[in-house]
Amino acid sequence: MFSVGAILLEILTGFPLWLPLKGRVESGNQSMTAYGLFAVQNKAVKKILLKQKEVIGNLIKTLKRYKCFTNNKELFDLLQRMLSIDPMSRISPEEALKHPFITK
Repeated sequence: MFSVGAILLEILTGFPLWLPLKGRVESGNQSMTAYGLFAVQNKAVKKILLKQKEVIGNLIKTLKRYKCFTNNKELFDLLQRMLSIDPMSRISPEEALKHPFITK
């Protein structure tokens, strides 16, 4: 489920999560410079985990930078539950299919 959540997050931001290089994200007639949300230099595993925890812990604040992100609370809830660092508290595929964002 983490992988599905990561793909959804990439779709929302329009930029690869782990890309450490600077790139441009276009949204309508606006553009912004971005780095991958989970990217760190030198691919250090501990730094990547810390970066992931930081981004997921501040997901709303982080995503508000991207113009494509909506204030859909159900989407945010599903995304946050998919990206839970702890696999035991992560949403299951069965639960995800029953989530209000999917069933509406």
